[in-house]
Amino acid sequence: MTKHIYIFITLFLFACGTTNAQVTGEWQFAQLNNIDGTNAFNGVEGYFNLVTCNNNEYILLKLINHNTFTVKAAWSNFLISTDNEKLTSPVVQDSVTILPNQEIEGDCAVNDGKLVLKLTDFGTDKYNFQAYEPMNFDFRIIR
Repeated sequence: MTKHIYIFITLFLFACGTTNAQVTGEWQFAQLNNIDGTNAFNGVEGYFNLVTCNNNEYILLKLINHNTFTVKAAWSNFLISTDNEKLTSPVVQDSVTILPNQEIEGDCAVNDGKLVLKLTDFGTDKYNFQAYEPMNFDFRIIR
């Protein structure tokens, strides 16, 4: 009986320790190229992922620079609701610098505001979220 109590306590403590963990889904294409509808723009690929972290819902962004030069990427964030409404956030998007052949990814534990978008900032939740849509994606080469 005592052995079962120790196992229960161990499992309980383990479960409590993981409540702040990031629960991820699958990475999906973020349409960076409005001309051909792909997730790539001049050597930079984009992805998004809907996650729950610390009981909050976020969109994490991931950018991959396949170029041999550093780029400073910028874009505007939009979410599409299940009613096909385009939602914006009062938070203005900043830019990120991506080194050559580097991948950068949002992490809700770090939440720097550039690659982590909180759904409530867009006035929605995971039940009314349909897609992430970056607009006006562009970058400049950093030398």
